[in-house]
Amino acid sequence: MDPSPWMPVLPEGRRPLHRAIAEVLEADIAAGRLPPGTRLPPQRDLAWRLKVTLATVGRAYALARERGLIGGEVGRGTFVLGETTSAGLAPWPPQAGAGENGAIDLANTHPAPVAGPGEVAACARALVEAGTGIFAYQPDTAAPDHRDAAARWLTAQGVPAGAESVLLSTGALNGVLAALMALARPGDTVLTEALTSPAFKGMAALLGLRLRAVASDGEGLRPEALEAALERDPSAKLLLCVPALHNPTGATLSAERRLSLTALAERFDLTIIEDAVYAPLIENGPPSLKALMPDRVTHVTSLSKIGLPGLRCGMVVPPTRRREAVLAALRVSCWMAPPPLAAVAARWMDDGTVTRLIAAQRLAVSERRALADRLLGDRLTCRPPPPAASFLWLALPAGWRGDDFAHALHRRGVMVTPGEAFTVDTAHAPQAVRLCLGPPSLERLETALTEVHALLGESPERLGVFL
Repeated sequence: MDPSPWMPVLPEGRRPLHRAIAEVLEADIAAGRLPPGTRLPPQRDLAWRLKVTLATVGRAYALARERGLIGGEVGRGTFVLGETTSAGLAPWPPQAGAGENGAIDLANTHPAPVAGPGEVAACARALVEAGTGIFAYQPDTAAPDHRDAAARWLTAQGVPAGAESVLLSTGALNGVLAALMALARPGDTVLTEALTSPAFKGMAALLGLRLRAVASDGEGLRPEALEAALERDPSAKLLLCVPALHNPTGATLSAERRLSLTALAERFDLTIIEDAVYAPLIENGPPSLKALMPDRVTHVTSLSKIGLPGLRCGMVVPPTRRREAVLAALRVSCWMAPPPLAAVAARWMDDGTVTRLIAAQRLAVSERRALADRLLGDRLTCRPPPPAASFLWLALPAGWRGDDFAHALHRRGVMVTPGEAFTVDTAHAPQAVRLCLGPPSLERLETALTEVHALLGESPERLGVFL
């Protein structure tokens, strides 16, 4: 198929040209002028026609690709996607070391590295003691003694759980996906914070669910906004939220707001998925939603954010009446948590290793936050999250857009995630970026934050962002 002679008519006015090209492309697709399967002009040809740089067209195509509008293959070209050819998934933030030329990773919410050689040796001992049973299929996602250990640990964290109610998953994301599969059907509305995880947005796209934004502030989800959303759409019966150290803002729902949420759930017959993966990092935090509403809340957590992401051990505690549905979804998506990893996790939850690593992670986060406060304190214009948050939500000065700032910072060797990636309502994307403090060493983190501070003091016009 020959490339389309598509020639965007760009609006007048001073704005980033790459964004204008992407927006005209999106409008032409929506209007049917570029039907699915249309092959777009090569980037070099379009740049010549528009009399702009090749880099400008490259960024426009990249932005359209992030929005799920286009796709392509090397040697075949770039094509307009249709509803049947696009999963609606935005690319995951780039991984440091994977072709990123040594860029410092502040884009991914990886924990600080607190597990060391001692944990490697302890892992080997736990596997030896577990025996050959770890190579067998397990009932109900995990061996009974592994679920027993998880229930004891969850109960100590303030989450009511018995071995019969706990299911294991391959991490918290797998647990959330299974909960959505069990509790929602294609076309259903799922309420969530106005800023939410790109993973949640991807899950909704894959399952055919409609995410609806609920306004939040520095204290988390606003009860009055949730009430208004439920009154506007009585069919909305499911809330997916992160009440503890919300990603990306770091906000934690206060005890008072949790009680307000409990009252709203009873009034509107609301079911809740509580992603509590960061909750263990808060010392003496507010009660879990599961503790307040055991019959309405599916609680999901894991050991990943305390420093053990490779262990891939997630825990899901659904209401009793929802257990079989969630179990079926876990069987479809992963069948069971890997028994060797579950054996290690169970051993460490019982012998105090997990508790010790939580303390070490809190200390590491505290050190990184102190460094960030010192280097960026004068730039943190929004309310800073609590000290336990390993990421910062950085509002940008006037003139900057989140993706432009992230792109300019990447050219300086630092990766961050723009606010657009978290926005449920794309018409109201905040001009901000998320900075994750966990992945790099303290020395590299200082280098990265120094670059962030320097870029905040410059204007996009002077850097040629609009060219």
